[in-house]
Amino acid sequence: MKGYIDSKLQDRFASSQIAVDVNDKTIIVYSWPVDLPSNELEKFLESICSGYQVQFNGLHQEENTPYQNVQVEDAGRIEPFEEGGFLPELNAFFPTMLADTRILGYSAGYRSYDKIFKSTLPVSIGDQFSLYQIKLNSTARLYFGIEACVWAIFEAKTKSLSLINADYYIGLPLTYVNDKFSARLRLFHESSHLGDEFLLETQGIKRVNPSMEGLDISVGYEPIDKGLIFFGYRRILRSDESFKVKPNSIYYGFNYFLNFAKIQTFNVVGTPYIAAYIANNENNHWNFDSSVAVGYQWDKNYGRKLRIYVLGHHGYSTDGQFSRKRSKYVSLHLLYGY
Repeated sequence: MKGYIDSKLQDRFASSQIAVDVNDKTIIVYSWPVDLPSNELEKFLESICSGYQVQFNGLHQEENTPYQNVQVEDAGRIEPFEEGGFLPELNAFFPTMLADTRILGYSAGYRSYDKIFKSTLPVSIGDQFSLYQIKLNSTARLYFGIEACVWAIFEAKTKSLSLINADYYIGLPLTYVNDKFSARLRLFHESSHLGDEFLLETQGIKRVNPSMEGLDISVGYEPIDKGLIFFGYRRILRSDESFKVKPNSIYYGFNYFLNFAKIQTFNVVGTPYIAAYIANNENNHWNFDSSVAVGYQWDKNYGRKLRIYVLGHHGYSTDGQFSRKRSKYVSLHLLYGY
């Protein structure tokens, strides 16, 4: 972990010669330039090492004489935590809603007791990253990014693994992050296509074109450590004539990590969690559409995470033109993403 922190400090504060050490879950800063505000440095360290405490050794600060004359205008100097501009190294996203049936990432799973399809194999391929960052103040950032994903389900049959349906998604999120509060405004396109083999094998099914564009607004807040509550509103701006969609829906829920049960091995932290996601859609007469997830997450305090979780869903299908059908299932997933 110390090597990772040293590397990030060198990238961000090129000529500052900041000295740190790591003791358990505490980052100890021994020396830093006097023109570098400690709160800026603390925010940066917390952003790359979530879950770690930052401690400044005051005895060494006054002895930091070699850096008393360091000028902000010095060539090659990077302003403290100034990561504005294109392709920021430290991506910040709206917190993942862990019980959502549509999570961006790379995943594979098994779905059973499905009221519509019986047994299926759900997979996804997707990712997200920030294109531009604006620093608003010492704690607030505004990110503009792009995200895309394909969610597909296959028949779980011994003779055939025919593609049933694939949903294609691309979004342009504008995300605001300030300490424990986050908000996201997102413009998106989504379309869905049935598998050719599934159409040939299934009698009496008519292919339509569930294609739509919409606007999505989400807010999230962490009232307690490792606990998130969120609320969102979605408005469909246009939908295809063959599959018209009523425009309004809301969603809400929570994530909660059981921090007391986490285990750290080889710099990887494993933490169990529970989560819930509930939606009410005008297209389905505002009936409840709910999912609950219980899982385990491994991460290194930065970057992508690995999750294995069981999800129970009761409500409506999220698979393309089947979204007006009632659905109930239990599924097991392995996912790599944010």
